[in-house]
Amino acid sequence: MMESSFKGAPSSHWNVSSDPPDETYAETVDGDGAVGHGMETPTKDDSSDRREDESVSGEIISHRKGYYRDMFPSYSSSPTHSNRRMQNEKDKKLRQAKASKRDKNALKIRGGLENMENFVMKSELLEVQRIQQLQALEHEIPDELIEKLEQERNEDLEDDELIELINRRDCWEKELNQILSELIID
Repeated sequence: MMESSFKGAPSSHWNVSSDPPDETYAETVDGDGAVGHGMETPTKDDSSDRREDESVSGEIISHRKGYYRDMFPSYSSSPTHSNRRMQNEKDKKLRQAKASKRDKNALKIRGGLENMENFVMKSELLEVQRIQQLQALEHEIPDELIEKLEQERNEDLEDDELIELINRRDCWEKELNQILSELIID
């Protein structure tokens, strides 16, 4: 058995003996297109084909290529083909630029920032006035209740006037009786 000079690779992976390897290192492709590397147990047909096609140095080179492709994708990717992450970043920047331009155009169409502020302030003032009117209507005393209260007050006043008139009549009667009594005595 030979020790691997490559860090991070298991020493059991590099089998230099004439026996077929127990495990081989293979690339796998996920559902989203990402390439991964992992250990797999070969079938009889795979191991014999692989032994014939790849030498030990070929295995080391393919392992290193896969490792560097995973660890440093920008170094191993083609300069003419951008990877998915770079494309997503470009798309994000493009969306941001479009949104910024759309906002600037909307601001320009609406007459600028100062006109928009004036419009917002006027709109808020109108809304506050509308709310105040609704609250005034909500707390307004109905006309029927006002009439009823006035009628009760008038009745109370009439009662008070009647009581006062009765009191005056009593006073006048006393005065009249006194005057009559003085006249009779004389």
